Amino acid sequence: MPSLNPMILWIAALVVAFCAGFAAAWWHFRRERNVFVQELRSLWERLDAIFYRSPLAISLCEPDQEGRGVRLVDCNEQSCALRGGSRDQVLGREFQPAVNGDAAAMSAWLRSPQPGAVWRGETLLRRTGGDDVPIAYVWSWVEIGGRQLVLAVERDVTEQRRAEAAWKDSEQRFRQIVASANCLLWKARVREIDGKLAWSFQVPMSALRLRLFEAAELPATEKDLWGPCNIPEIEDMHRLSWAALHADAPSYRQEFRIVTARETLWLHEQVEIERVNATEWNLVGVVMDITRLKEAESATRVSEERNQLVLQASNDGIWDYDVVAHRLEASERCRTMLGLSASEMPTTAEGWRGLIHPDDLPVEKAAWEKHRGTGEPCVYQARFRHHDGSWCWLLVGVITVTDEAGNLTRVVGSHTDITDLKRRDGELQQSRRLRAIGELVGGIAHEFNNLLTPMLLQTTMIRDGIAPAGPVGDQLKPVIAAITEARDLTQRILTFGRRASVNPETLDFVAVVNDNLELLRHTIDRRVRIELQPTPKARWILQNRTDVAQIVINLVLNARDTLLEKAARHAPPGWSPLIHVEFADGARPPAGSRSPHEAASVYHQLTVRDNGMGMADEVRERIFEPFYTTKEVGQGTGLGLATVWHLIKTMGGRVEVETQVGHGSAFHVLLPATAAPADKPGLPPAIAHTMLPGRTARVLLADDQPQVAATLSRILQRWGHNVTVACDGGAALRMLATPGNHYDLCITDVNMPGATGFEVARSIRERSLRMKVVIVGGYLTPQVRRTLTELNIDAMVPKPFTMDDIAAAMRVCGW
Repeated sequence: MPSLNPMILWIAALVVAFCAGFAAAWWHFRRERNVFVQELRSLWERLDAIFYRSPLAISLCEPDQEGRGVRLVDCNEQSCALRGGSRDQVLGREFQPAVNGDAAAMSAWLRSPQPGAVWRGETLLRRTGGDDVPIAYVWSWVEIGGRQLVLAVERDVTEQRRAEAAWKDSEQRFRQIVASANCLLWKARVREIDGKLAWSFQVPMSALRLRLFEAAELPATEKDLWGPCNIPEIEDMHRLSWAALHADAPSYRQEFRIVTARETLWLHEQVEIERVNATEWNLVGVVMDITRLKEAESATRVSEERNQLVLQASNDGIWDYDVVAHRLEASERCRTMLGLSASEMPTTAEGWRGLIHPDDLPVEKAAWEKHRGTGEPCVYQARFRHHDGSWCWLLVGVITVTDEAGNLTRVVGSHTDITDLKRRDGELQQSRRLRAIGELVGGIAHEFNNLLTPMLLQTTMIRDGIAPAGPVGDQLKPVIAAITEARDLTQRILTFGRRASVNPETLDFVAVVNDNLELLRHTIDRRVRIELQPTPKARWILQNRTDVAQIVINLVLNARDTLLEKAARHAPPGWSPLIHVEFADGARPPAGSRSPHEAASVYHQLTVRDNGMGMADEVRERIFEPFYTTKEVGQGTGLGLATVWHLIKTMGGRVEVETQVGHGSAFHVLLPATAAPADKPGLPPAIAHTMLPGRTARVLLADDQPQVAATLSRILQRWGHNVTVACDGGAALRMLATPGNHYDLCITDVNMPGATGFEVARSIRERSLRMKVVIVGGYLTPQVRRTLTELNIDAMVPKPFTMDDIAAAMRVCGW
């Protein structure tokens, strides 16, 4: 038999040895595996009741080698439900939680199994449907069959997260409210120690607390609620809290002030009390800032006081009638306005209407009908009977209040005494009528003066050209006197129609009265004789000319009326109507005077006396009341003597009345005296109507009245002057603007077509022409004179003028 190769034998031995080793290893592996499976099955059987039937989501996981997460090995139904799939869908899935903390620590925990070691966390679990669910998990190491596995217990915290979020949101809102609200919440534990209360506060930060303290001022501990604040009522607060705690009161409230370095606050505190034992209490308080409320209350109180003061200052009467309770509440002014007591005030509509003047009842009725139709306040003016029998004008405003059914429940109204306003309105209407008449009369007088001017100039020229003692001269004297009287009459008419000036002037009382009497002699009934007692000296007063004239006219017209009434009804045989006017001085000032003229020591007295009807005592007491008159309807306004009384009081004077029935009346007017005015330099005396030697002037004469222009031109030429006549103001301006025309003097009328005398004078001044300017006019009012003075006019001559007036004006101009 052939021998075997040793190498082959060696290889065969190795194969046999390998197979034997492999068989032994395989047998050992199978044995170990069976043991592991048996132990695992035994473990699942023991844990079945806990693992698979547990209400918690439990799973067994195998960590990966890198320690990033775990892979599901087994899980119960709750774990499958948590992951949103079946066992087949979820087993073998990897789970890598988002780590809230140190990822390296979790990785080290997974790579180093330690029996009993635990890892807790929260994360989002990705479900099989793709959505995420928040879970909380706990991992712990367990050894099963010699293998280290992770036992995971998981819980869905969706509702918990939602509840926590809601709680956090609620807490945040509460903190925001506490921080932003103008209030302060506090909680305190109070203990009684040795008869004193020891407070321990818990005070959250709030807007009010930040308002009370600067950051550096905040108390170091919350045991001090108010810190360095000054509390004026602190002792009262201590007494109130002590009393409430020892009286077992459930709560107490108080108001107090906090004084800080910046402001003073009013606070309201509501405190709830819980007794712990005999010496301890738990307190919860809320402090609210009521500063604005206190300010509003103070403002309301001030407003009410202001309204009361306004009502008192406005002099209005207020009343309120409760229709349901039949109760009337009226202010004191409302009662005194009518002179009634509280019990005499009417409480019905009929009672109110009984006080209204019969002529004004239709006005009241129309106002109520308008109120019912439109709902607007019922407003009307009417005369009401005063308790003393007089009539007073009231402005009435009424509103009504109804309930839901439309039934009248309240009537509220106000009364304003407008008696004085009505009187002033009557005076204003009268003043407007007088002003309109004055403007009309002024225009007529201006034209009348234009007619008188050539007449006066021509007659004086004729007079100067003949012997004054001849028959013609004697015949011219009454003509010149008549023209002069006509001129004076127009001047008085212009004075009567002149607008009133607000500025007083120094007047000769006698001269003003005489001027108005001269005017009245020509206007009132010629049967009435007016005589003025001769007065040798002037009596100076500082008053308004128009007001003084109105007093004189009203007194004379009042005397005229009573004289004509007596002449028509009760004139005895041989009686003739007479108005006697006289002056006196040396009177003392009125008793109790409070006028601006109190310093006056002497008063001038004017007396207007008539021999008319006289007055009874009841009439005499009311003659100065506005709208009171004894005349028939339409015969008088009742404002004449009321206006006199008002003007005299305004002037600082007084008026007294003497009367005897059947024999007449006398009105004594006393006005404060003033010093005589200083003498003013007048125009130089008129020179003879001859030209000064070597003084020939080039004169531009502008007047739209041909007769005036022709007559004045003839006079100037007779005096040796060269005269150029312009037919109106426009022609005068053209002549001034024409090159080569040079004039030394311009005499121009004020009121002309084309351009006024103002415009002519202004053109001369603006051109800086070296010319003198003389203004003539038929109506040179004070306003016109002021305007001409501003234009530096050299002389002003009112129409109608004489040759002497023109000569004096030219002498002022140097010609």
